[in-house]
Amino acid sequence: MLDVVLCKRYSIEPGFEGHITVEISNTTPLPAKIYANEGIAQVLFFEGDEVCEVNYRDRKGKYQKQRGITLPRILKTN
Repeated sequence: MLDVVLCKRYSIEPGFEGHITVEISNTTPLPAKIYANEGIAQVLFFEGDEVCEVNYRDRKGKYQKQRGITLPRILKTN
């Protein structure tokens, strides 16, 4: 049996502070099993060569300092 579980790709910008929420979904019509203590994602950290001119904190990112599970926040534009 082949289980396909999709983990969305995110970028965590310089200056971000808070909990990271990871979204996963089963892209098949069959049930998928996720076992305790087994990895479901990988986090990579890259070091830049330059200081970030405008970071997530400066831009007042909508997920800054989030705690716990946070649903998507849609910005309203007029």
